[in-house]
Amino acid sequence: MDPEVKYCVTAIIDLAGFSSHLEVGYADIRTNIGQQAISRLHTLVDSLKYLETEKKSYKDYYPAFQYFRANDSIILNIDLPQFLMPSIGDFVRNGISPNEINKFFDINSFHNDREFVKKYKARTIEETANLRKFIGIIARLHSFINRTEAAAFFPGAKTIVSSGYRREFYAEGKEDVLSANFAFSNSYLANRYLHGPKLFLDNNISKMLCTNRYAQNIVRFAAFSGYSKSFDPMIDYKDTLYEKSILRKGQEIEVSLLRRNFIYREFNSTPLAYLQIVDHINPYLTGRRKSRASSHWLSIINAIRNGPEFKSESEDTLKYSSIYSIRTDIENDVRIFPEIVETGKSSVNKALKKKYYTDIAI
Repeated sequence: MDPEVKYCVTAIIDLAGFSSHLEVGYADIRTNIGQQAISRLHTLVDSLKYLETEKKSYKDYYPAFQYFRANDSIILNIDLPQFLMPSIGDFVRNGISPNEINKFFDINSFHNDREFVKKYKARTIEETANLRKFIGIIARLHSFINRTEAAAFFPGAKTIVSSGYRREFYAEGKEDVLSANFAFSNSYLANRYLHGPKLFLDNNISKMLCTNRYAQNIVRFAAFSGYSKSFDPMIDYKDTLYEKSILRKGQEIEVSLLRRNFIYREFNSTPLAYLQIVDHINPYLTGRRKSRASSHWLSIINAIRNGPEFKSESEDTLKYSSIYSIRTDIENDVRIFPEIVETGKSSVNKALKKKYYTDIAI
């Protein structure tokens, strides 16, 4: 296998309607409309400033990845371990072949199949750890940008995250991670099929995230978003003017990219952000350590530990969970929740009352 070929995940966070915004102002950035369009770019810049500051302070929460801003977009890329590389001819990981077993494991060290299966599962959890953090970071960026855009009555950003191969390419001694990068191509091409200021993951990424039981529970929560419930005049509501939202599974969309079919699903970025810290609170999820957090925070720990509760056997609607109630975007320090889990309080807890709770009632 060519060592210069990498298996990677690439995200494009793109401001919705930015080109149209400029067109309305006749592409003249000196106009008020043009200046408003430019102000939207500052939101992207601010989000990366938060990321860069946090990355320097909390290196354990950040894997090695590349990121930069390009016009009205932020592009992020992470290379995955060789262990997760699909077999030649495949574009998704489907189990492990006999050759790969010999490559990644000392098969003579296992006394029975049960030992090997246990080791294999532990290895998959270990090898996908950086991907979990990476997707959590993307979710936090997406949440911040869309919250800031909404406050200024702008349409928000669409985030598309795809997996694929790339080949190392250097120009003038510097690596260009987007050249010959088919994960980037997939995210770019999928844009025409995926609509709205939402976050989309391809199914292969979801599958890799779900190798960890607690990450799978987070992904399950993130698969549901708040939708307006239709008003039924035949029902006697307690408050007729109050429209209560319901949690409903996000849409699954099949698209054809480069002559292959991919499936993308819409995800809720608020719970998805917990992927960045799920490995850090693992001892409290397994019960090896006891959290000193208050009941509200414990309810989030229990949600990650136990997963969602469904209102019906069809699993189309979900019971509300406090995992949706806490703002987790990039403006809010990543250490807040882990510190509260560990000690019951946080050194940055003063920011909580002002900007950590969302205003959304589902």
